[in-house]
Amino acid sequence: MALNDLKNQNIQDTYQKVVQTDGTNLADGTGSLLPISFDGNNVIISGSLTANEYNISSSVVDVQVATLSGSTNFGNSSDDTHNFVGTSTLGGTVYISGSIYSGSNNEEREGEALVALVITGSIIPEGDGKWSLGSKTNFFKDIYVGHESIKFISSSNEVTHLKQEDVKALREGKPIKQDTAIGGTDRIVRAQSIFHETSNEHYIKQTVAGIWDFVGPGGNILNIDARDSNHTVNLNSTTSKLNLAGTLSASKTNASHVIGGTTSFGSNTVTINGSSGNISASGNLTVNNINGTINGGNF
Repeated sequence: MALNDLKNQNIQDTYQKVVQTDGTNLADGTGSLLPISFDGNNVIISGSLTANEYNISSSVVDVQVATLSGSTNFGNSSDDTHNFVGTSTLGGTVYISGSIYSGSNNEEREGEALVALVITGSIIPEGDGKWSLGSKTNFFKDIYVGHESIKFISSSNEVTHLKQEDVKALREGKPIKQDTAIGGTDRIVRAQSIFHETSNEHYIKQTVAGIWDFVGPGGNILNIDARDSNHTVNLNSTTSKLNLAGTLSASKTNASHVIGGTTSFGSNTVTINGSSGNISASGNLTVNNINGTINGGNF
């Protein structure tokens, strides 16, 4: 609506179009208040302010409630600065594009990475276990954290801590160091089986505490049973061979040592130590050369 030229017109015909003030409030010519008033040098608007351009040369001191429908642009240059103090609630999706570079990326701008968000506090999600950082289709390239910064939280609020030294140990093929040592060691591996790098038929099985089964492509060849004081070592195949480059000693003098089947002692001398040493045979005993005294027995 075009504004009228009130010049040379009578007041009784134009007073409705006049704005008056008492120094604080504004009203039209009928005395009806307008949604704008003054408080010293401050202008107070009870409704919405709509502007094609919004320029601020100083700072916003206090805003009680600001409601705006439509789109708003802040700034028109990458060197503009906007400061928000206090708690800010943003609804919908927020898109942030950076314009500052840091030295965290070796592939862009000679070792610098574009920074879109800089914070001085914590980022806390609403609720527990609802939101993700990145996704399968939009994931982060690198994540930089402190050397003791990764903590896993269970539904029961149990906290599991993963440190940088733990990751280094795993990369070096070492178990993670435990807080409490067991059996004199604080680097422990608990496993039912230990497999060869490439074969599923080559492994050490320990599904029962105190028993080790050594399994190869030829089957379960060796079993060690240490569940009690009667330790046993079993070669499970009738064709198994025990080859020793050194000495085999059965030093318990009051025990019985049984060697079954045909036994060859090679080309060296067999010595029975002590005056009471005996060789007993229920079958034939063949000796090619005897060095000593024979007290009875048939050969």
